[in-house]
Amino acid sequence: MTREVEHLQLQGGLDEASDKTNPPPGRLLSCQNFEVVFGQSGYRRIDGYERFDGKALASVADYKSIAFNVGSTTPTVGDTLQTATGTAILLRINLTSGSWAGGDATGAFIVTATTGTFTAGQAITVSGGYRAACNSSLIVSSQGDSSYTSDISLAREYYRGLIAKPTGEGAILGVKLMDGVVYCLRNVVGSATATLWKSTASGWSAVRTGLRPGGSLNASISSFSGASGRRLLFGADGKNRYWQYNPSTLAFTFGPAVYGSEGTSTTSVTPGSGAKIFTVTEASRDWVAGDELLIYSSSDASKFMIGTVTTWVAPTLTINCTSFGGGNATDWHICRNDGIDRPFIAYPHRNYLWLAYPFGQLQSSDVGDPLSVTATAQLFGVSEDIRGLASVRGEVLVVAHSSGVSLIYGSAATAEKKFHSTDANIAIGSLFEIAGNAIYASDNGIKSLSGSQSFGDFDASSLSRKAFKTFNSLISGYKCASVIRKSNQYRIYGKSSGVLVMTWPGAYIQERYLEFTKLQYLHQPVCSDSEVSGDEFVVFGTDDGWVMKERSGTTFDGSPIQAYFRTTYWHSKMPDVVKRVRKLQLEAETTAKTNISIRLDFDFSDTGVPTQAKMDRSLPPVGSVWSEGVWSQMVWSSAEVSISEIIAMGTGRYMSVAVQSLEDTPSFRVFGVGVHFSPLKVKKS
Repeated sequence: MTREVEHLQLQGGLDEASDKTNPPPGRLLSCQNFEVVFGQSGYRRIDGYERFDGKALASVADYKSIAFNVGSTTPTVGDTLQTATGTAILLRINLTSGSWAGGDATGAFIVTATTGTFTAGQAITVSGGYRAACNSSLIVSSQGDSSYTSDISLAREYYRGLIAKPTGEGAILGVKLMDGVVYCLRNVVGSATATLWKSTASGWSAVRTGLRPGGSLNASISSFSGASGRRLLFGADGKNRYWQYNPSTLAFTFGPAVYGSEGTSTTSVTPGSGAKIFTVTEASRDWVAGDELLIYSSSDASKFMIGTVTTWVAPTLTINCTSFGGGNATDWHICRNDGIDRPFIAYPHRNYLWLAYPFGQLQSSDVGDPLSVTATAQLFGVSEDIRGLASVRGEVLVVAHSSGVSLIYGSAATAEKKFHSTDANIAIGSLFEIAGNAIYASDNGIKSLSGSQSFGDFDASSLSRKAFKTFNSLISGYKCASVIRKSNQYRIYGKSSGVLVMTWPGAYIQERYLEFTKLQYLHQPVCSDSEVSGDEFVVFGTDDGWVMKERSGTTFDGSPIQAYFRTTYWHSKMPDVVKRVRKLQLEAETTAKTNISIRLDFDFSDTGVPTQAKMDRSLPPVGSVWSEGVWSQMVWSSAEVSISEIIAMGTGRYMSVAVQSLEDTPSFRVFGVGVHFSPLKVKKS
C-alpha cells in the first residue's frame, strides 16, 4: 500500500465564504483566541490582558524564597516580613522540619515584592514581633522549581490585588492613551457627576472632577502651530463643553461656548425653584421663551437647575426652575437640556480642531487655536448623526454619518463638502485612517475608502466577506473598535465579549490578502485605544469599570485562555479517494512547555468547537529533547522550530485538524501540519 505525505501550510484565517468542499488549504473553519501575525505564517495563540491602573502589572511579578530556622511564631500569608535591611510579602510557608510551638521550625518562606536584602542570622519580624531567623540570603525563583507554576500564580495574584478600578460606578466611558499614560472617564457613585482619571505609578489620579455624568469620552492628541506648539489632549463627551488638557502643566481648560444655545454666566445664584436671573457672558445667543435649559456648575455638575426660559434680553436670562440640586455657584454653564449644543467628538485636522454636534453639525475652531471659535471658523451640516471623523492623506476629512460618508476638502476657511456614498448604520467610533485608507464598519460589513486614480477622489470597497458570519454576529452588538498599527490589525469588539480581528499584510489593504480571526474575552470591552510607542500599548475599558491592558501577560486577568482553531476540510487533491491517515506532523514555535489537544476529523463530522481531544500532547520549548516514550518520534528542523510526529489513525475523503489550548501558558504559534496517509480506493457513486 502506497503512502503519501502532504504538507499543509496554515494561512489565510477564517474562511466563511468559500465552498466548504474546496476551500483554499490552510484556512480556518472556526477559531477562538488565535491571531494572524503580520510577517509570519500560521496561527498564534494570543497574549492575554490584565487589569491596569499604572502600578506594576501582575505579569511582571516574581517570587523568591528565604530559608529560615528557629521559627517560633507562625506568620500569616500576606504579612510583610522584615529584617533590618529588607522587606517582603509572604505568599506561602514551606515547613521542612521542627515545629512553631517548639521554637525550632525550619523551612522556607516563599515571598514576593522584595526590597533590600535578607542575610543569614538576621531576625525576621512582622510589625516588630519576632517570627524566625534568616538561614540564607534570598534565592531567586526559577521555572525549574517543582512548585514554580503554583508559586508564580500566587505572586501574580498578589500584584493583581493591588490594582484597582477608577473610583465610581458603571462602565468606563472612554479611554485615551498619551505617552504611556491612560486617561479614562467614569461616573461617580450615584451618577451625580463624572471624573476624568489618569494612570500613575501609585494608581488612578483625578484630572478633573465634577463633570456632567453619562457621557462617552472621545479624545485626540495634537499640536497646534498657532497655539502653544505642545502636544495637547482634547476631549469631548456629549455632556460637557469640549476641553483641552496639558500634561506638562496639568492645566485643564474648557473650550468656549460655541453653539448658539450655549452660554456662561458669572452670576452668583443658589439653586432653587421659581424664577432665577443670570447675567450671560455671551450676548449672541438664540434662546426663546419656552426653551428648556440645563444650567450647571462647570466645577461641580451636582449643582444644577433645569427650567424653561421666561425672557432673554441680552445679557439677562430669566428661567423658571422646576428641578435643581446642589448649592451656590458662580461658574454656571447654560445649555439646552436636550444636549443639542454639546459636542461629542473633538478631532484635529489641518491645524483646526473639529467638533461634532448632534443632528449632523460639524464645527471647526479657528486656525491654529483650538480654544477659539469665531466668525472665521466653518460650520457644516450632514443632515444626520455623525459617527466618526478621520483625516486621510493629511488633506481630506472623512465624515462618517449614520447612513453614508461625506468628504471635506481644503482648509476650514475655504473648505468644500462633498457627499461620497451611502451605507447602512455606520458604527459609532469605527472610522480610522489605516495605510492611507479610511476604514469603518457598518451593517454591510467592514468598508474601505481608498484613493482612486482621480486626484482627490476615493473608491469604496468591502473587506469582510471572508468572515461575514462572524462579522454579522458581532456588529449586531457592536461596542467599539480599535487599530493596533504595529501589528497591522483592525479590531471590532462586539456583544458577549467577542472580538473580530482583521490583519492586513503590508502597506496596502486589499480584500484578497486580508486574514480574519476571532477572539473571545472574559470581560466585555466597551471602549479601546492604542498608542505606538516601542511595543504598542493597547487598552480597553470594560462594562464593569476595569481598564485592561491588552496583549499583556498569559491569562485573561488571571483566568486561563481557552483557545482553539479548526482548519477547513481538505482532500489532498483527491476528493473521491478514501484515505487512511497514519501519522500527523505538527510544526510549532514555542518558548515554554505547552500542553495542547489535537483532534483529527473526517468528512465534515464536526464543524464546531472541538469538544473532545483525540490526542493530548505537550509541545516542548524549542531546543529540548524528548524521549520516544512521550512521542513516537521527534525531529527538530532548526533551532527555532519543532516538528512533532504523532500517531493518528482514521479514514475519510476530507480531513480537518483542530488544535486546542486551555492552560496558562506563554503564546505559541502553529504554522504547519504534515499528514501521512495511504489512498485506499475511489469512492463509487
